[in-house]
Amino acid sequence: MRVLLVEPPYYSFMNYDKWYYPVSLTQLAAVAHAAKHEVKVYDGDKYFPVDPSTKDRSVYSKKQNMYSDNVDNLDYSIWKHFKRVLEDYNPEVVGISTYTFKLRSAINILKIVREFNPAIKICVGGAHATAVPESLISNEYIDTVFIGHADMSFPEWLANSCPKGIIAGDSSKLDLDNTPYVRRQALLFPERYSSYDLCLVMASRGCLGRCTFCSELFMWSGRPKYRTTASMSSELTELAEDWNLKNEPILLGTPSFGEIPAESKRIAKVMKDFGLSWATSLRWSNITKELLDYYLSCGCYEINIGLESGTDKILKYMKKSCNRKMIKEKTQLLKSVGVRWRICTIVGFPIETIEDMEETVRFAEELSPSYFSLNSLSPLPGTQVYKDIPGMTVELASSVSQLNPNYCFSTHMDLETYRDLFHKLSERVDKYNNANK
Repeated sequence: MRVLLVEPPYYSFMNYDKWYYPVSLTQLAAVAHAAKHEVKVYDGDKYFPVDPSTKDRSVYSKKQNMYSDNVDNLDYSIWKHFKRVLEDYNPEVVGISTYTFKLRSAINILKIVREFNPAIKICVGGAHATAVPESLISNEYIDTVFIGHADMSFPEWLANSCPKGIIAGDSSKLDLDNTPYVRRQALLFPERYSSYDLCLVMASRGCLGRCTFCSELFMWSGRPKYRTTASMSSELTELAEDWNLKNEPILLGTPSFGEIPAESKRIAKVMKDFGLSWATSLRWSNITKELLDYYLSCGCYEINIGLESGTDKILKYMKKSCNRKMIKEKTQLLKSVGVRWRICTIVGFPIETIEDMEETVRFAEELSPSYFSLNSLSPLPGTQVYKDIPGMTVELASSVSQLNPNYCFSTHMDLETYRDLFHKLSERVDKYNNANK
């Protein structure tokens, strides 16, 4: 079958230069290609002009209305581009990745595909689809909804002539030993991807964290799984030989690399054997001096960590399994080994006060990371935070994004106060980051 997998546009409406390639779709492209199907991946955020100023998050935040103002105009240049691709490729099957904040864009993809050819089989998947499959299967444009990881269920669906309904994947049965890695060759317009974009390599799947705001909690069940040494080596060899990316730094994509220390060290050794520098993500509870020393000896140059909040009250509400005391101790370990480290923060939780928001930024500055980001709470269906907000709906959630403070979910302030404070703190964060470049 001729299959087109689509990442709906979002960032392109705001002229933001989104990094990397759509990992989940290129992973599905790999398993479908292995089953002898012809597959292409269309990323709606990679083919349009970008505005360098949007790299300042305070600037990008204020451009969020450009998405809401234009996403439903199907004569907009972004949609015209997708229509041309649809005509040129003429797929038999279209699969669409669904994220809550991109839902309006995904729905428009559905409309365009159905109008182009009603006979095309249309499926959707991703975190949003997994959280609320019933709300999507009732959509007149959708034939099939995939729940969870679809590495096994997607090629089976294609082999069975694309039956309608809800299809659940089982992450506990996923065999990474025999699952092909991502297929970058499926990317349409590969010239639009920089070497930085292409050097994202997934190292593992799954996370032991129980964070109340994160979709990983319901997307994956059980113990995390790591790629095999042979699989990692094959992908790194391909990057060097087929894509001419021999000395580029690699981002080891993973919810949390250090969940199983012995496995993470095995992957780190592969990176060392290839002579590559690399970055990855950790949770605070995984950070030890011994592990950091080993990572650095294997070429690690940067660690990404979710600080999320600067107050113990909010950290407890998030179920982050850490507190300020632990964070300060782990920070000293990071500084002692000399690695670059970045943190991200989230504000706007239901129990959060003005003082809590200000303390999060103040605490982040005190920790002195190499870089940090500030995000506005985006309640995702399926998470505890989503359930905690009275009157929360899928429609409301889909109009919220991490850099669009157009709703206030805190019971301690009104929207105007929250929006003004978020923009003020965003400018403060940009100032910190620009001073530390």
